[in-house]
Amino acid sequence: MVLVNSVVLVRGQLGLDDAALAWSMFAFGAGSMSAALVLPKVLDRFPDRPVMLTGAWLMVAALFGIAAGIIGVGLSWPLLLAIWLLIGLGNSAVLTPSGRLLRRSAQPEDRPAVFAAQFALSHACWLITYPLAGWSMTAFGTVPALILLGGLAAFGVVAALCFWPADVSDNAGVSRTEF
Repeated sequence: MVLVNSVVLVRGQLGLDDAALAWSMFAFGAGSMSAALVLPKVLDRFPDRPVMLTGAWLMVAALFGIAAGIIGVGLSWPLLLAIWLLIGLGNSAVLTPSGRLLRRSAQPEDRPAVFAAQFALSHACWLITYPLAGWSMTAFGTVPALILLGGLAAFGVVAALCFWPADVSDNAGVSRTEF
């Protein structure tokens, strides 16, 4: 939603200029960088799984939250900035530990194939969701697109809860230097 529809939301719906669009993208990046900067300390205290799942749920809540906000009071730039910041936080909380997780999940000789598979899978998902974000916004409007993408993200989190066993992600006894 952020990468595909920010231009439409900021320039088209809010009628703001290029500087506002840049600040909107900055909000997403600031959320992402903030999370990335605090995650090393967080991951020293908590396993990857709850951190990543919390980040994913944060993105789901943010998508549904902005949809509710638009329904309630309408789209505003401060609301968009706050939500983009939260989505950036959640995005980084999911992506930053993923390399550690993949590395821990494979033997050294299998790691190139595991990282290649993750790269291919993530890009296949983007191949579906990027056009879906643009098409749903064009075909149905902002709120339905947000709900659709939030629902798809929620489905992904539920799938992760089902297929990613909680006992596999324990970081106990693993130092950060091993990653």
